[in-house]
Amino acid sequence: MKVLILYAKAGNGHYKAAEAIKEKLEEHHKDIDVVFEDGLEYSSRIANKIVVKGYANMTKLVPSAWGAIYSKADTQERNTLNEIAKLVHKGLTIRLKKLLRSVNPDVIVSTHPFVSKTCAYLKKKNKTDAKLITLITDYEVHNIWLEDHLYYDKLLVATEEMKDDCIKYGINKDKVVITGIPTSLKFTKKYDRQETLIRYGLKDKLTFLFFAGGGQGIGQSKDIFEELIKTDGDFQIVAVSGKNEKQKLKFEAMASESDKKIVVLGYTDDVPALMNMCDFVISKPGGLTSTECLIMNKPMLIINPIPGQEEQNAIYFTNNGTAIRAYDGEPLSHQINTLIKNKVRVEQLIEMTKLIGRPKAVDDIVNVIIDLNKN
Repeated sequence: MKVLILYAKAGNGHYKAAEAIKEKLEEHHKDIDVVFEDGLEYSSRIANKIVVKGYANMTKLVPSAWGAIYSKADTQERNTLNEIAKLVHKGLTIRLKKLLRSVNPDVIVSTHPFVSKTCAYLKKKNKTDAKLITLITDYEVHNIWLEDHLYYDKLLVATEEMKDDCIKYGINKDKVVITGIPTSLKFTKKYDRQETLIRYGLKDKLTFLFFAGGGQGIGQSKDIFEELIKTDGDFQIVAVSGKNEKQKLKFEAMASESDKKIVVLGYTDDVPALMNMCDFVISKPGGLTSTECLIMNKPMLIINPIPGQEEQNAIYFTNNGTAIRAYDGEPLSHQINTLIKNKVRVEQLIEMTKLIGRPKAVDDIVNVIIDLNKN
């Protein structure tokens, strides 16, 4: 059996979800041949740049513009997002057809809607007989994922509500499978708490806040971090800036002027271990980061969701009681103090993560892949 996993780097979640499936197949199903490719790399260079760089720049610099594009694409047939999809599709069709001919997969798994659209088109034109699975990587259904559903063999979603929305759209209920969103196996491992505490010089009995600052714009992150370290209270902070070196340097300069215990990290493989031992996570509500919090049973303080899919994720998690949200203009300190001082509220948040989290999502997805190939 050969599985082709196609992702895109337009937003880290599409890649991380695909990587989680690849990791599981390679570690536990060695009889399955896995091919892992960036689907958008097979589009034209210009189209790929528009999608990847354009999305990153727009969501950081003018997020309201992205929110307007996203909203219109869900309600209007002619819209900017569909025009971009057509541009991608034009270049992607020829090159992706060659890839499918070369790989000859039994099953295709796609974690990006533009890639799914082209794969569906190639199925429609009988250019591939592979089974096609599309995995939605957020907590809301958007039309851009659904328009080509006739040529999907399975559509994987995170929640009951999403399945209901797919059925209302006209998709056969047997085609839609609630699996949850897959995360790396590292987020379900057990970690040595004392070893991690010692390595980073953290105190065992002191409240520990994990700040995922890498997804913000530099100015935005700086403001949040500054407010965080100025908040009264006895707590320690680990702030991760990802691959943004400028942001890391700003964090370090600010941390050096604080009396609090603050650890500033750039890109690190220790995120699962650090999240495992923290008391709560402060982050934007990206689909994958939010899911990681869910399966590690960590309450989340949501900050600055991008209008569009992150806003919908924020609504889902706050409505379901796994997160609280700091709104624009509201002092961050109010919400931090709630999480530090209100133990009953925190226990309620933790219990809800246990109730709605799907830590076996990647296992369920792999089972869908295997069962689909058998049929």
